Amino acid sequence: FHMEFLPPHLKLKIISSLGQQIDDVVTQEAPMEISEVLDLSKLQESKLSFFTKQDLHNLQGRGYIVKGDLLKSKDRVRAVWDALLQLEKDGTLKPAGMQNSSHTWKQSEIRGDKMAFITSMEMKNTAIDEAAKAMDALKAELNEAVDFQCSKVSIQAAVYPGNGTRYVKHLDSCKGGPNRRLTVLFYPNIDWKAGDGGELRLYLPLKKEKAKHGEKEVVVPEGKTGEAAKRKAEIIDVEPTGNKVVVFLSDCVEHEVLRSNTKRAALTMW
Repeated sequence: FHMEFLPPHLKLKIISSLGQQIDDVVTQEAPMEISEVLDLSKLQESKLSFFTKQDLHNLQGRGYIVKGDLLKSKDRVRAVWDALLQLEKDGTLKPAGMQNSSHTWKQSEIRGDKMAFITSMEMKNTAIDEAAKAMDALKAELNEAVDFQCSKVSIQAAVYPGNGTRYVKHLDSCKGGPNRRLTVLFYPNIDWKAGDGGELRLYLPLKKEKAKHGEKEVVVPEGKTGEAAKRKAEIIDVEPTGNKVVVFLSDCVEHEVLRSNTKRAALTMW
């Protein structure tokens, strides 16, 4: 029996049940293979406003993009920050758990944030509502520009309280878990500085390469052939600075939130 053959959500559940050292187990041996999420042959560049053509090629080709300036001013970003911290203070945000199709469990050493889905809250906060609408507009832009065909989204509000809280390496979409294609993150951490921690660490998937079999050329996952099988994932650390947006492929970009030394907030859309 080998743990590496298990889906990530089940692996983490076993680890937390056994009390095993998490860092010794969650490190993946090989990178994921990049998935085909955006059909760029359908791209209508005139429909783009927040994204550029190059953004979408990078998203599909490398698995992620980082953008700035979702909201129009620092004051609006700070208003989102203040609102999220108030939700944590008044108990609206609850200790987060992990889940699969039938079970939910909690282990703060694996995942230490407090969260709530904003659709399940009484949304009377103008700042969060404005940010959520701006994020939803990104979905609409992709629907128009590349026929993304996303009819509804869910948006999660989360705060890491500091004190070394983190979220270990995981995928946002996997067999037995939620069916997600793109993850969109918005950071309102307007005063974040180096040393505060809580960086988003991305493990980039491998591109696919073409290999010739006789006269036929086929696409072969790079991680399955020759020396590529020995490669490790390229690692990108993204600072969670205020008004930043990160978009990545949900089912092939493994990621983690590094230990947060101070409060760190985010809105996440799937």
